[in-house]
Amino acid sequence: PLDFAIVLDASGSIKDQGEENWDRIIDFASTVIDNFDLGPSKTQIGIVTFSNYAQVRIKFNDYYEKTSLREAMKDPNLYGGGRTNMQVGIVYRIWFDTLLW
Repeated sequence: PLDFAIVLDASGSIKDQGEENWDRIIDFASTVIDNFDLGPSKTQIGIVTFSNYAQVRIKFNDYYEKTSLREAMKDPNLYGGGRTNMQVGIVYRIWFDTLLW
């Protein structure tokens, strides 16, 4: 089994460039997902976004069906804008405090 987290930049510098940027990001993430068999004893995908702070948007055990996962990733409410803040401590805290579960 593999727990695979995709970390997406949700800052204003990405979002403010237009919806096409989000489409490109989601298309890329979808292509990555296509390479895995999803399931509790297979690969579990988690999504973390970051801007002013990092947030777990999709936990590892939220989706085991690729179509549903892709649809959830397209939800515009998941992405907010803000400043880019890629400090290692942000992602570290998300990883080890919540473990995406």
